[in-house]
Amino acid sequence: MQAAKFSEIRNQLQLNDDKIYFYAIDKDGTILLRKATDYELLAEEGLKDTYLMEPDGLWEKCLED
Repeated sequence: MQAAKFSEIRNQLQLNDDKIYFYAIDKDGTILLRKATDYELLAEEGLKDTYLMEPDGLWEKCLED
């Protein structure tokens, strides 16, 4: 395993702030990183739009039932 500053890792992996990434940190400190696909971003946006169009309290009521 190589050692490097995070800025060097960002350059090596071509990570930039224009993209969205999913990440997880395991108990042992392992970082898992995956670039979000366009499909995942569109699906998330669609869910947000659907949520915003629903009457206030509908989702909360569904969660309670």
